Amino acid sequence: GYPSAPGKDGQYGTGDDISAGPPNTNREATGKASYQATKSQRIVGLSNASLSDNKEALASRFQPKESTQRDRYYNWRAKIDWQASFGSKVLATMTYGNSWYLVHYETQPEAQEKPATLDRETQIVTGVNFSSNQSDVQRRRYNRQWNGTVSYSLGSHDLKTGFNVWRQGTQTDAPTLAPGNY
Repeated sequence: GYPSAPGKDGQYGTGDDISAGPPNTNREATGKASYQATKSQRIVGLSNASLSDNKEALASRFQPKESTQRDRYYNWRAKIDWQASFGSKVLATMTYGNSWYLVHYETQPEAQEKPATLDRETQIVTGVNFSSNQSDVQRRRYNRQWNGTVSYSLGSHDLKTGFNVWRQGTQTDAPTLAPGNY
């Protein structure tokens, strides 16, 4: 465990600290569908979404609840495939896939106005999280992919051509913190 608050003496690291455990939740859903459009063409779709909510991330013996952060991590993946055969010699595929996430790091409410402090003797951190690169930050990422192939069978040999295109995007929003940026 770790301290969620100091005890009656108002000091962390003494025997009367109020103990806590990490209150985390994870949810996930996945779905897949397949459609046979014609005798020689099929479409397949897949999607997955998840949410991880870590309400007191980075907690430890030396980092009480007030100096933790809440990490909410939304993650999605989806793709669609088209598969076709044209006679007995030509096969073709086309795929589009997309995966993206949003993570939001939030400062605990009780630390919003407190500067980050480190007790050099006890090594206990209090106030806003020292990880200013994460406090109240939102990060977005996405990856898009397009693939396609055409194969031609020559009996004992195959000729195959295709393409693969990736596009990635990122964004990070980091506001100025009330107690200062460290």
